[in-house]
Amino acid sequence: KEGEDINMFLKEGVYNYLTVNHYWGKIGFGSLCGYQNFGVSDDYKGPQGLIARNAATRGIPTSSLTYDKVGSYEDFLLMIGPAVSLPLGSKFSLDIDAKGGLMNTSAPRFGATIPGNLGADQVIFRLNPSASKNQLGGVLSVDLLYNLSKSWALGLNAVGFVTKTPFTTVGQDVTPGSNILLTKEDTRTHGGCNFGLALAHTFGACN
Repeated sequence: KEGEDINMFLKEGVYNYLTVNHYWGKIGFGSLCGYQNFGVSDDYKGPQGLIARNAATRGIPTSSLTYDKVGSYEDFLLMIGPAVSLPLGSKFSLDIDAKGGLMNTSAPRFGATIPGNLGADQVIFRLNPSASKNQLGGVLSVDLLYNLSKSWALGLNAVGFVTKTPFTTVGQDVTPGSNILLTKEDTRTHGGCNFGLALAHTFGACN
C-alpha cells in the first residue's frame, strides 16, 4: 500500500500475463509467463526513509542531497500449475489458475549523495537490486469472462502474487568521524494484487 512501505516505497504499476492451459473437461494444466513493474513513490525522500535518517544522524541538511535517478521494481514470471474453467450459464465462465515457479525479481534503485573530496560523490544511502534475482513465487489468477463466440471471450482479471525480493543497501556509517560505507544484503517478502482486463482464446473448441 502506497504510503505504508517505508522500505522500497512502491506504488502502482503495470502487469501483463500470458497463460496457456490444456483442458480435460473443466480441469486443466498449463504455464504462465508474465511481467510486472511497480514505480517508486517520492516518499523515499521523506523523513521516514533511510536517506533522511542517515543524513540527519550525520548532521547533513536534506537540501544538500543529490538524489539518484530512480529505477522501478520489476518481476519476470515463468510458472506452471493447474487451472479450472467453470461455466456460469451460456455466456459467462469463471477461470481460476494457480501457478508456481520462477520469478526473476529486481528491487528498485534509489539513493542520495553529497559532494565529496576530489569531485567524487559521497553516498548517504542507496538501495539496489541484488545479484540473486531468481526466486520462487506463486500466482493465483481469477478471470470472469463473457463469451463473445465459441473461441473468444473478454472479461476481468484479478491476480494475487507472492515472492521474495532480495536487495542490497549501501549506507554511510553514522559513527562520528567515520567515512566507511556499509553494504548489506537483505530479503523481504513481496506480494500484492493486480487488476485488469482478460482476453481469452480457445483453440480446438467443440462445435
